[in-house]
Amino acid sequence: MNTDFITSINDLSNPILGLIEVTQKCNLNCPICFRRLKNQSGCSMSKELEFGDIIERLERLKKERPDIDPTIALTGGEPTLRDDLPDLIARIHEMGFKRTEVMTNGIRLAEDIDYVKDLKKAGLSQMGLQFDGFNNNAYLLMRGKELAETKRKALENLKSVKQATILAACIMRGVNDGEIGSIIGYAVENKDFIEHVNFQSFIRNSNNSDKFDLAYIYNKDEIVNSIECQTKRHIRKEHFTSPATILPVPEFIEAISKKPQKQYFPLFHEHCNLTTYVYVTKNKTLIPVQEALNMDSLLKYLEKITNELNNTNSFGKRTFLMMKLTLNMFQLIKKRIFRKMLYSSILKKEFDPLANLKEILMISCENYMGDHQFDYERNKKCGLFFLEAEDLIRPFCQHEQY
Repeated sequence: MNTDFITSINDLSNPILGLIEVTQKCNLNCPICFRRLKNQSGCSMSKELEFGDIIERLERLKKERPDIDPTIALTGGEPTLRDDLPDLIARIHEMGFKRTEVMTNGIRLAEDIDYVKDLKKAGLSQMGLQFDGFNNNAYLLMRGKELAETKRKALENLKSVKQATILAACIMRGVNDGEIGSIIGYAVENKDFIEHVNFQSFIRNSNNSDKFDLAYIYNKDEIVNSIECQTKRHIRKEHFTSPATILPVPEFIEAISKKPQKQYFPLFHEHCNLTTYVYVTKNKTLIPVQEALNMDSLLKYLEKITNELNNTNSFGKRTFLMMKLTLNMFQLIKKRIFRKMLYSSILKKEFDPLANLKEILMISCENYMGDHQFDYERNKKCGLFFLEAEDLIRPFCQHEQY
């Protein structure tokens, strides 16, 4: 193995999302699939992790890194093919992990409302639903099957049990890049259960390169440009920032709490992700966070307060600085909901500290690395990692390419 590859959790600078392939079974045979689980007849490999093996991996993670609290995401294959998934979710929470996610194509969710209820009852934090739009032609090309009605029914069932949901949309040039605005529009209309829209670039590797060339790749900057156009400039490209730019926020919280905080914030490499937060009003008007505050001024002010907090142990001085901060928040942040956002991110220590703010929609655009562009420096800053056997840890793109 290349010595630049990462194999230990201690080599990752920002481990916030731990993934486990709980099964290699799948009920689709997606032409664009980048997972290295296929045999010649498609996704029919039968390997499935034993319940105890999954728990053992999580126990090792707890033992090796008790200082972090990543979201645990169950993936595959298709994880909902496991009947014991609700029991697994419940057990993960019993172990002390605060947030869980299931990454699914939604077929079983559409067919089995009782299964959806069981996952919700088990404490599932978020459902990550593969959702590439509303066009069956796109699903035929990308997923090998007409799935628009299946997705509609899955979403209906998720909404009925109020299961917090992420829409994960793979965007391909000339296939579904014209549906970006419609996907956001659906999320806005259904903000009561949809918390996050995650647009993802197509991952091209040796598993699918015989079917799709590089021209299909639609990168994060192109996605952002399409968002601006298709939302009629209600959300613009200047509203998006790299998560790494919010570094002053966890540094400020560290100065208050005297405890490490950066692992709770998605400080990905600048080439990997662009994100914005949008306030959805009662009449469905969209107000991006940058419209309500001067982000540069706020971050500079937090840096200043952080330096002052780090340079004093005086209880009186620290209390004065916090009172000063609270008063200045009313000048720096005009809308109450965005002050609430900041206070929430300060008080809550988890992967998505804004997840329970029902008025806020998170929109992110991700560039994954294909085999034509693998960057070892980006790899080291990955926040998404797979928990594998024998203490092996691999960042997401490394796992999918090698």
